[in-house]
Amino acid sequence: MSEYSSRPETVTGQWPLDRKQRIVALVAAVAIGGVLAAVAGTDLASPGQVVRLVGLLSFGLVGLATRSEADVEQLIADVERFEAGEDVSFETDRDDEIGRLYEAVGSLASIVRDRETRDDRSERYRQRLYEVTSSPDLSDDEKRERLLELGCEYLNVDNGHVTHIDEGEARHEVEGAWGSDLVEADAVTDLSETFCRKTIESDDILGVADTPAAVDANDPRNEWGIGCYIGAKIETDDGLYGTVCFVDEEPRERPFTASEKSFVDLVARWLGYVTERREREHELERTRHLLEQAQRMTQVAGWELDVTSEPPELTVTDEGYRLQDVQPDRDANFLRALERVHPEDRPRVEDAVDRAIEEGEPFDVELRLTTAEGRHRWNQVIGEPVREDGEVVAVRGSLQDVTERKERELAFESLHETARGLLGIESERDAADLVVETAATVLDADCVALYQLDGASNRLTATAHSAGFADHYGGVPDVGADSDSPLWDCFVTATPTVFDGTTGDGDTPLGGERPSGGLFVPVGTHGVFVVVTTDPPVADDVRQLVGTLVATAAAAFDRIESEATLRDREAELATQNRRLERQIQVTDLIRRIDRSLVEATSREEIEQLVCERLVEAGDATFAWVGGLDAASDDLEPRAWAGAGEEYLDTVTGAAAEGTEPAAAAAATGEVTVVANAADRLHEEPWAELALARDFSSVVAVPLSFDDYSYGVLAVYADEPDAFTERKRAVFGELGENVANSINAVETQRALYADTLVELTLGIDDADTFLARIARKASCDVTYEGLATRGTDETRLFFTAETGDADAVAATLDDLVVVTDYRLVAESESECRFEATVAEETVAAVLVGHGGSPRSIRADVDGLTIVVDLPPTTDVRTFVEMLTGRYRGVILESRRDVERATQARSELVSSLLDELTERQLEVLRTAYFAGFFEWPRDSTGEDVAEMLGVTQPTVNRHLRLGQGKLLAQLFEGGAP
Repeated sequence: MSEYSSRPETVTGQWPLDRKQRIVALVAAVAIGGVLAAVAGTDLASPGQVVRLVGLLSFGLVGLATRSEADVEQLIADVERFEAGEDVSFETDRDDEIGRLYEAVGSLASIVRDRETRDDRSERYRQRLYEVTSSPDLSDDEKRERLLELGCEYLNVDNGHVTHIDEGEARHEVEGAWGSDLVEADAVTDLSETFCRKTIESDDILGVADTPAAVDANDPRNEWGIGCYIGAKIETDDGLYGTVCFVDEEPRERPFTASEKSFVDLVARWLGYVTERREREHELERTRHLLEQAQRMTQVAGWELDVTSEPPELTVTDEGYRLQDVQPDRDANFLRALERVHPEDRPRVEDAVDRAIEEGEPFDVELRLTTAEGRHRWNQVIGEPVREDGEVVAVRGSLQDVTERKERELAFESLHETARGLLGIESERDAADLVVETAATVLDADCVALYQLDGASNRLTATAHSAGFADHYGGVPDVGADSDSPLWDCFVTATPTVFDGTTGDGDTPLGGERPSGGLFVPVGTHGVFVVVTTDPPVADDVRQLVGTLVATAAAAFDRIESEATLRDREAELATQNRRLERQIQVTDLIRRIDRSLVEATSREEIEQLVCERLVEAGDATFAWVGGLDAASDDLEPRAWAGAGEEYLDTVTGAAAEGTEPAAAAAATGEVTVVANAADRLHEEPWAELALARDFSSVVAVPLSFDDYSYGVLAVYADEPDAFTERKRAVFGELGENVANSINAVETQRALYADTLVELTLGIDDADTFLARIARKASCDVTYEGLATRGTDETRLFFTAETGDADAVAATLDDLVVVTDYRLVAESESECRFEATVAEETVAAVLVGHGGSPRSIRADVDGLTIVVDLPPTTDVRTFVEMLTGRYRGVILESRRDVERATQARSELVSSLLDELTERQLEVLRTAYFAGFFEWPRDSTGEDVAEMLGVTQPTVNRHLRLGQGKLLAQLFEGGAP
């Protein structure tokens, strides 16, 4: 029985219906419901639902229409037969109410038959949709095409298609289409120009039976030529994906039914599911690919050991098999995997796994294993227990190939050990051997060498090398600047060089067999480290290790070099300290000699005293002083001390040859040192004589004072190198002091001598100061006296025999050497000047060498000089001294003269002894300036200006000086 024959029920909740009334009400209700459904354009849900809605109205209508129970019974019987599925005709000839009711029921039956037909068709297509979507033999693309075809067939349209929509870009793309070319696949359109825009905006299935009537004539959607359209959104968890649409060129006569929309909705839902699933599968595939790629790049594999099975089942990712050089085997065995582990590491792995299973303890171990292809690799295995209900059911973790890292660690450990070893090495050869040995081990290379610069040959030679290096090159070649080798360029430019086996034109870097690759690395300034390989070019990690090793070697060589330098420096400092101590002793000796020289009163005493003091100090075995004989040019000894005076008998001959150090010093005027007489043994005769008396080293010092020679001092020691550079300087100073002392006593001696040597000299040098004045002022000039004398400046007085003082002043103005001058006195025939000259004048030179100028007169032709010298003065040497300073020096006459100078000198000396140098300078300047003349030629103010002081200072010095002179004359019983 169908739902039309459901149990009796109350329509209003008050009046029960008997069978006739219920059937009539049902028929009327169905009729009315069918009419309502036709008007609404929708399908009935069920007859029972309509009865519930309009039952009361139907009951009333049936009551009015019914006239005969028999007529009603016949209608009821026909309805029941219709319900039972019989083909019942509700036609009647009656023209009354029963006839019209039959007609209504007949119309209703026709509607029910049409509805059942549509429902059956919809159900069939739903069933076919299910068959298509659940078919295991069809791909998703094939299923999509079948569904589009099925939809076109069910909806009676020509085209079905699926779109992908990008709302942000307003992009509409047809991904696939079936049927006519009304809408073709791959067509891309702006979303606003499609019906899909309305579809995605709608909350329901969009169906348009007559699209031309539904849109404006200018609407761009008309360009598609679509007559009818039905579409649904395809949605995933991520949101809108697109639409599924069915279209035809012709409009539909009736709207799309709910069943049709439901069918399109089912298609859209399935497409959304498939799209989402494919996206997830694609993402999963991409993730899996990334994981596999990451595993390959990092050499990390995953594994799991299921301990619930017996034996424990091991699952490993593909990378795990690749790391062991085997094909993927899903039936991997834990015990079989352990067999590849190094025997020494296997117990640690087993123990770690056991503790993880029994105690739930994670582990992280590094182990060695041998792959199926025999490669020895380092692996890091990490494992963590997996628990269920508190029990460990599996151990899961990762496996990573850490061979490169482990080898680097081991290499750096080896380098660290090498660095520690280098700290205790003191020779470069041992250091080089250790570096080469370490490199051969760490780099696993057999062709290694360390080249260092040989300072003697200026070539790079292999200090240390591996056996394979010599075998490779058939020896160990050295390299120089002339070899045009990259090895030499690397050393010179301090730039690492990587080569690939050739250096151009087929030549190899060091000759021999051509290698595949190599590396030259400069070891600081010490040399070059060489690695030659027969494999492909040197890898980056090898370069890094070589760089570290070379840096360590360079530091070791620097340290060894610094320590050697430090040791040498310490030894040198010790030697210098010893020499310094002796130098101090020598300096003290020289100072003592200098003090003794001050007390000496004669040249003979000075020379003898110097020799004796040198020998007494212990640094000299023998010392003597001599000079060249004026007649024979022989070197004549004058004073000596120490053992070995018989050596002096040989000096004369050696001096003639100019080879003996004393003779050489006398001839050249320079300090002469022979560090070791043995070096001259086969060349100079004096050396044999000196060595026979244990004279190993010699220093000879000229005794010169202001270009005037007083002879030579020779000192001999019994050990080589006794006279260092510093000692030479000290002895040079001693020679100057001795000469100065001799000059002083000779000058003093001249003051007290009664018999003097008078020389008359002519100097034809127009550039002397007085001669220049005479020539430029066209007058004779006479020297009057010195006010002050120094090495750089002289102040003197002179008289020009001319009444034209302005001409003389103009001449002085023109002379650059004149720093200051003053006219002191002037008459009609002559004028006296005081001048300060920035050079040493002739008068100053004569006085400085012991002379006492009697007169110096200059004219346009030169100078005429009369000077007194001590009788001991070597006249030839004195004249040679002047000749060395001035041009055209001529000795015109020489004679011995008697001068009553003793009493006068003693008087002058006694008078002047009480004066200070400043008082004497002021008195001398005032005298020559005519201060004491009457009338005075110069005033006190003029004298003060000459001296560069104030007038009160001049007055004070004059008063004190005159007072002291007068006290010497009138006090102490003077008459």
